[in-house]
Amino acid sequence: MNDLEKDGTPAVIKPIPEGEVSFIFCKIKGKRSDVQTFIDCGCNCAIARDGVPQQEFRSCMIRKGPIPIDIATDIKVKARGEWGTQAVKCLTVDKVTADMPEMRLRKFLSKVKSENKDHRDINNIASLQVPEVLGGCVDLILRIKFVNVYPELVLSLPNYQISMFTQKVLKSSRHTRRDIF
Repeated sequence: MNDLEKDGTPAVIKPIPEGEVSFIFCKIKGKRSDVQTFIDCGCNCAIARDGVPQQEFRSCMIRKGPIPIDIATDIKVKARGEWGTQAVKCLTVDKVTADMPEMRLRKFLSKVKSENKDHRDINNIASLQVPEVLGGCVDLILRIKFVNVYPELVLSLPNYQISMFTQKVLKSSRHTRRDIF
């Protein structure tokens, strides 16, 4: 008998789901420039690149660093500060994560539209726009707790392994209509 079966109920271990983990990578509007945001359901807090809350959002410092953070497997880093912004509370670090590959989204969106004219949800993206390029330095990671700022799904194309969303927060400053990412 193992710990899971001590109460007399047989343990049911569910298998790891098939497929890849999905994340959402998008641009949201900052005061001066677009803020490249990585939405990660596995992250346990919001992490911003130092300078982003101060320069791109209405914010105030809650606590000055260094603030110790336990990452995983006994890896520790120190946050430079804790900030409250208009939507989230976050810790700031020098580098949030490795840079993301750059993607040319407008060209890809045109291809998706032309190759999926008969898809039942294709009209959901007819008037949507995407940034020309997405990728490079990540400015912000948001966690599942901040679901109130999560985007809304408008189209999923398994054959491309991509889903498209509209943002609930301010759109990227370079677009006048709804963005997708």
